[in-house]
Amino acid sequence: MGRRLSLHEIIHPPCTLIHTHMNLLSDHIKEFIQPYPRLRYTKGEYELRVLPREELDMDEEKKFWRMFRKFPNEFAAAAVSMLPKDVEFKQYDHLNNTLFLTKK
Repeated sequence: MGRRLSLHEIIHPPCTLIHTHMNLLSDHIKEFIQPYPRLRYTKGEYELRVLPREELDMDEEKKFWRMFRKFPNEFAAAAVSMLPKDVEFKQYDHLNNTLFLTKK
């Protein structure tokens, strides 16, 4: 058996546990996000709406929107992590589920 956690550690878990949880959840959320179209645009600023995958069934689509509502930070992290390397993230509008981007 491992060491016992103090009350302080239970109430305030180490950052590594929080980041590990966020990474696992973000990775899971990515499975529900429609891959982005190839951004072959010229340099400039763009808006991109984050959508559920087309092949999701009704229950999976409900799960997509539930994760969107309940885990906004992890949802945004998942959406941003799917961007190509030559696209820079500027801002995420959670209310409209839109990424604001700059193509380098």
